[in-house]
Order: sequence, then structure tokens, then C-alpha cells
Amino acid sequence: MQNHAIQSDQFKVLASEALQQAQQQFLTLAKQTLGAEQQENRHALEMKEQAIAHMVGPLSQKLEQLDVLTRRSETTLRENLQHLQNSQQQLTRETARLVQALRSPQTRGRWGEQMLRRTVEAAGLQAQVSFFEQVTISTDSTTQRPDMLINLPENRSIVVDAKAPLDAYLQALEAEDDATQKQHLQRHAQIVRGHVRELQKRNYPKHIPESADFTILFLPGEDIFRAALQHDLGLLDDALKMQVILASPFSLLAVLRAVDYSWRQQKLTENARAIADVGRDLLDRLNTFAGHLGGVEKALSHAVEKYNNSIRSFTSRVMPSVRKLADYQSQSVEKLEALEEIPHEPRGLAGPEDTTKSAA
Repeated sequence: MQNHAIQSDQFKVLASEALQQAQQQFLTLAKQTLGAEQQENRHALEMKEQAIAHMVGPLSQKLEQLDVLTRRSETTLRENLQHLQNSQQQLTRETARLVQALRSPQTRGRWGEQMLRRTVEAAGLQAQVSFFEQVTISTDSTTQRPDMLINLPENRSIVVDAKAPLDAYLQALEAEDDATQKQHLQRHAQIVRGHVRELQKRNYPKHIPESADFTILFLPGEDIFRAALQHDLGLLDDALKMQVILASPFSLLAVLRAVDYSWRQQKLTENARAIADVGRDLLDRLNTFAGHLGGVEKALSHAVEKYNNSIRSFTSRVMPSVRKLADYQSQSVEKLEALEEIPHEPRGLAGPEDTTKSAA
């Protein structure tokens, strides 16, 4: 029994040692296997990281470039916004100064006249040639001075007035609410209509010979023109009935372009007429010259005929005696022998038929 217990203890010790060895071997093998797998995984991970870096690298560069461009764009945008804000503030100040200056009737008049002059000059018309400013017109009872007379071909003209009141329109620009602004613009349209009636009473076409049967009322701004028409829809038609045409700078420019074109066409017509007159005069002079040349031809023909008759007489009547005398004197008369008749008569100027034959 005791031996059995001893053997049992020895078996347990051996079993424990075998188990420890097995565990140690397993752990060693596991560590080796795991280390190899970790090495392979680390290598694979490094390869993947390199591949990802290769793919992401250009994208990263692009993102950096985009970031730089974005920053530059933000800087430029801030500068432009600041410049725009400064320009807006300056424009507001200049507009305020302009509105303040235009409150003076004299300043408004000069501004309207300057805008009118710039418009006609932009159309190609020349001062003191195609248009005249501040022309004095004397009537039976008063003296009138329209702002401009635009010359047309055939001694005709168009009267332009640029004295439309702008007080109500300027007040509309300073209105603080829409209702007040609308009231001022409606009054602006009424004032323009009243000025149209005043131009109808002045009746410029009646006092200016050969002028068109209408007067142009120039409004020196597209907004001024549009505001009047928007708040008085019948203004344009009623003005036409009163022989007054409302015109903004753009619409007047279109009319003046047509005027400039008519002047150029008239100039071309005058040049064509002048060329025709010169051509007729040249033909008359050529006919006279041809007559004189014909007389020269007849004189030359007569002279040739007389010369040939003289040669014949000299050859038949004089030369025989000359030869005999030369024989006695032993002298040469070659020069006398060389005298001959002129075989051809002078040819006249070639006519059309002769020219055709020569060309053929």
C-alpha cells in the first residue's frame, strides 16, 4: 500500500513536469507563430501604409494648394469688399453732393446743357456745324433761346429744350419711405407734363424757318425719363399730340445717329454731283482740245502736201541741172539726192472704233 502511494506521488510529479514542459513548448511555439504572424502583419501593414501614402500624397498636395488658394481668395475677397464698401461710400457722398448742387436752378440748367452737348457729340455731330447752342429767336412779342438747334440736310433743323424742372425728382431720391417717394415722383411727372404744355405754347417750329414740326424735350437721365413715364402712362402720347417728343440720352442718341447718317449720305450725294460736274467739264474741254488738235492735223496735212510738191518740183526741175553742175565741178550732191517726200500724212485722234481695231 505504501509503495502504491509512492508510485502515485512519483507519477504526479512526472505528469506535472511533463505538463509544464508541454506548456512551455506550446508557449514557445505560440510565441514563434504569433511573432511570425505579427511580422507578416506588420510588413503587410507597412505595405498598405505605403500604398495609401502613395495614393493620398498627391491629394494632400492638392489640398495644401487648395488651402493656399482659399486663403488668397479670402484675402482678395476681403480687399474687394473693402474697396467696394469704400467706393459705395464715395458714391454716396458724391451723389449727396450732386443732389445738393442740383438744387440750384442754374446748376441744373448747366448740367442739363452739358449732358445734351455730350450726347450730340457722342453721335458724331460737330458744334457750329451740325448744331448750335443758345440760339436767339426773336418773335413778335418776345425773344426765345432754345438750348440747341440741330441742323438737318436741306437747311432744316430740330429744336431741343433741356430745361425740364427736376426738383420733385431730387426730393424723391431723398425720400425716407416708399409712399413719400411715390408722391414726389407723381409730382415729377406732373411737372414734366406742365413743361410740355409750356413748349407747346412757345411753338418754336413756327418761329424757325424750315424747322421740323416738333420740339424735343431732353431729360438728362434715363431714370428721370423712366420715372416720368411710369407715373404718367399717357404722358408720351399726349406730348406727341402737342408736337413735343420726350427724349432720354439713349433715345436722343439714336435720333442723332440717324441725323449723322443723313448728313453723311448728303455728303456722298454732293460728292457724286461734284464728280459728275467735273466729268462733264472735262468732256467739254476734251472736245475743245480735240477741235484744236484737228486744226493742227489739217495744217500739218497741208504743210506735208506743200513739202511733197516742193520735193517733186526740186527733183524733177532742179536736180538735173544740179547734177550737171556737180559733174563740171567734180563735187558730190549726195545730201541733195537724199531729199525725199514724206510718205505718210499725220494720223488723227483714234475714235472708239479705231481703238477697238488696234486692240484686236
